Amino acid sequence: MLQLLVLSLFPTFLFSQIPSMNLKLQLMPDGETWGVYVKPDDNIEIHINQTITIGGSQITVVMPENYPITGLENVNGFWATDAIVNGPSENPTKSYVSFGLQYESLPIPYAAGQETLLFKFKFNNGNCPSNFYLFDSDTDPFNVLPNSVNSNPSNEFAVFDMVNFNNYSYKGNYSPFAWDCHDTDGDGILNAIEDTNGNGVYDPGVDASDLNQPDFAQAEQMAKLKLQLMPDGETYGVYVKPDDNYSPSQNTITGTAQITIVMPKDYEWTEMTSVKGVWSSNSTINAPIQNPTKKYVSFGLNADFPHINYSAGQETLLFTFKKSGNCPDSLYLVDCATDPLCNGASNFNPGNEFSIFDPSNNMLMGYGGNYALSAWSCQDNDGDGILNALEDTNGNGQFDPGVDASDLNEGTATLPVGCIKFKLQLMPDDAGWGVFAKPFDGYLPSVNAVATSGRVTIVAPASLPFGGLENIAGQWSLSSTVYETSGSQSLKYMTFDLQNASSFGLNPTDATLLFTFEKLGDCPEFLYIMENPIPAGIQANELEGTDPSSFTSSSFEYCGVYARKNWRCKTLVGGNGPVIIVTADSLGAPQTETQNREADITESETTNWFTASPNPAGDLVNIQVAEKLVNNHTALTLWDMQGRERQSVLVENTTMKLDLSNLPTGVYLISLAQNGQVVERKKLIKQ
Repeated sequence: MLQLLVLSLFPTFLFSQIPSMNLKLQLMPDGETWGVYVKPDDNIEIHINQTITIGGSQITVVMPENYPITGLENVNGFWATDAIVNGPSENPTKSYVSFGLQYESLPIPYAAGQETLLFKFKFNNGNCPSNFYLFDSDTDPFNVLPNSVNSNPSNEFAVFDMVNFNNYSYKGNYSPFAWDCHDTDGDGILNAIEDTNGNGVYDPGVDASDLNQPDFAQAEQMAKLKLQLMPDGETYGVYVKPDDNYSPSQNTITGTAQITIVMPKDYEWTEMTSVKGVWSSNSTINAPIQNPTKKYVSFGLNADFPHINYSAGQETLLFTFKKSGNCPDSLYLVDCATDPLCNGASNFNPGNEFSIFDPSNNMLMGYGGNYALSAWSCQDNDGDGILNALEDTNGNGQFDPGVDASDLNEGTATLPVGCIKFKLQLMPDDAGWGVFAKPFDGYLPSVNAVATSGRVTIVAPASLPFGGLENIAGQWSLSSTVYETSGSQSLKYMTFDLQNASSFGLNPTDATLLFTFEKLGDCPEFLYIMENPIPAGIQANELEGTDPSSFTSSSFEYCGVYARKNWRCKTLVGGNGPVIIVTADSLGAPQTETQNREADITESETTNWFTASPNPAGDLVNIQVAEKLVNNHTALTLWDMQGRERQSVLVENTTMKLDLSNLPTGVYLISLAQNGQVVERKKLIKQ
């Protein structure tokens, strides 16, 4: 209705026609679809969304006589087959198929010098025609009036600009060989899709231009693509980023582009939304024989509107889509250097394609690969409730796109060194202390984190006896003891070194217990891990290693001490015996062991009140308890070496079994308590 109203108010014959609209017939990357494009001249002023494409616009394709085509798909405007003339006497070996614009539901987006895809269609007999081209009124023999069938096969295209009142009309065709579905050099790549720049993929505007417009410059800069999980954890975004060393102008023109995402064959996605440019899903290849567990979904650029802007080294979001259902095991942008479908498909090119022309700098950018390959990950490897791609790697408490995402996924060049702190912890059995290592400041160790060197110095009263060193992670030894007097205090510095490059892994989700040593004698007045200032002759604490699989850091190092009060043990007098105070951090160790109550046990704690076998154990361990403790307010508790209660049961029989199948391998502690008083403890090793 608007079109009729405007044209009735402003008849187009009152305005001079400016021949400036150019047409192209392009073989699409799937090798079996053709697209018809329109491109205004570079030097005209045309206003996006302020134009009317005149009804009666027509595009005629010339093909072998009775050549079958099918699957007309409208992209911009609503097009239909208006006329088919088979074998006219003027050109009896050809068919003329004319497509006419019926209406445009939304204004077709035009921009000077930029291509807009109008419609697509397929050939349905599997054979590439001998030739296939847009009608050329200057050379075609059927372009005579009247002709043998009284038909008008010419191309007609008229666009009225409602801002400047210009009437832009059809000028001619460009890229006359972009239709070519033959494989002249027999390399399995169709002529129109040849990789003429030799980078292993088809780059529209680079390869297609080289092939079809030989005077066009080769790409001198590259733009890379990224698939990013967005902060809502449900949406994916596809980004483009130019090289850091090139600053595009604001006059860039994005030509033909395709982005292919590889996903599990049964994976479903929904709600695609264009952000910059007009994008649509133009093909899906499900479970090809070259890669039968995957699905290839290709998204094509239909128009550069809203205009895609580029800045050196900066990301631009192109479009988004949502995941439907569970997180997939993999989701990635295709890489034709390694993908089996790229290397094995003869009539389909799933490769990523991107061409950007910058007329201000006379520069062409092409597709240059993918970056941030893990930025898609909707998994939660460390179990902290934050998805891998959304981890807060800069430690400010929120996800910052371009900051955290870059630190997380860009690779070792930009990843910070991970921070590991030491803690001295009184163990749950009050029998000694353990030295723990724990990641801080956003470092998330992977299962492949390996410590390669370490040193920790503990400061104690000079009179504190030492013994019972037990290694848990790595091989540690007491390498030196240095005595010093500070005021009225006599100190000793006990330095423990990781020996002989005995590397060990870090716990990816918690603190890692490195070693323990016994508490011999009374609780000391102080005991702590050395910090600054470091006395002369003592080396600084150290823990260094590599982590090639971490999202946050490729290496780690010692960076300080935490939970400085957790060493504390203090004996109080009250009731029927001592109270052992165990201070712990958020690892879940008990805050206190309750005051001793009256117990039925009078024998020494060294009495063998229970046994655990086998030890080391597998998934089950058999417990035998003295009959005197059965049904007598007695509980058996299993602790891990971080002080967390893992199981607790009342003793109701002399025999029982503990199920360890859900516990990781390591060292555990079994305590037996009656009326709240621990009467015996044993260490248990799970293999």
